[in-house]
Amino acid sequence: MMVFCATDGNHGRSVTQGAQLVGAECAIFVRSGVTDERIAAIARFGPKMIRVNGNYDDSLAEASRIAGEKGWMTVSDTSWPGYERIPGFVMQGYTALLSEALRQLPEFPTHVFVHAGVGGVAAAVAGHFSVLLGDNRPFFAVVDPSRASMPL
Repeated sequence: MMVFCATDGNHGRSVTQGAQLVGAECAIFVRSGVTDERIAAIARFGPKMIRVNGNYDDSLAEASRIAGEKGWMTVSDTSWPGYERIPGFVMQGYTALLSEALRQLPEFPTHVFVHAGVGGVAAAVAGHFSVLLGDNRPFFAVVDPSRASMPL
């Protein structure tokens, strides 16, 4: 089995580690502006690393094109019409982080600042707190660096 994803960093590391756990091969597509340090952090787990000129959307499009030709399995944290199931599972996985954090906090937070990224983590955090606390959920601020979507 061959799995792949497009990433700017963290998602690629988790997909690569997951592939190792199940004995699958893995290809990771990164945009040209991803730093060598981030690439090295992913590459140490042994995936095939593929650089793509352009931004994150370009790397996702190229990854999808090649994967479609080769029959690879997409493990994306980004959804699109007809591809919602696996991103939904990825978002459910993010709630494990919240459960772990909440067990260690003396009380629920009043404010939460969360990375925007492609939206999956932010949506999972907001959704989890909404289900858990309803109207008593914390105030959410979704943030990203000003240059996050710019190819470097």
